[in-house]
Amino acid sequence: LSEQWLVQAASADVGGIVWLSDFHADPYYGTTAQACGADRVEETQKNEFGVIGCDPPYSLIQATIDAAASVATNRNIKQVIFTGDFVRHNQDQLPNPEDDVLDIINNVTARLAHGFSTVYTGTLGNDDSAVDYGLNVTTY
Repeated sequence: LSEQWLVQAASADVGGIVWLSDFHADPYYGTTAQACGADRVEETQKNEFGVIGCDPPYSLIQATIDAAASVATNRNIKQVIFTGDFVRHNQDQLPNPEDDVLDIINNVTARLAHGFSTVYTGTLGNDDSAVDYGLNVTTY
């Protein structure tokens, strides 16, 4: 490698990275179908941005994306990475697991795309399939 190339590479504006992970979105937060159980509905309905021990509602995820996007705008962020899990725990107990999992991934992905003008990359996590802790890569 030439010395000139090394100087250019060392002085290049590579920017920063925002790394988000494990949102575990629960679209049924505040209902009897929420992951943390029907016995906590009254509590979750009173707490718009989530409660400890329950997977979060979209409102908390949106607030997180908004805050991270604000940081990205004020800094030289070139890449946004999201490393699953998009979907709540006990996803096999969703009212319609196959459709719900895809809807959740689409919803969170759309929020990420809308929140950031930079390139983002996503990976699936162990809860991002209709089967609890399982993803058959030969059929999806």
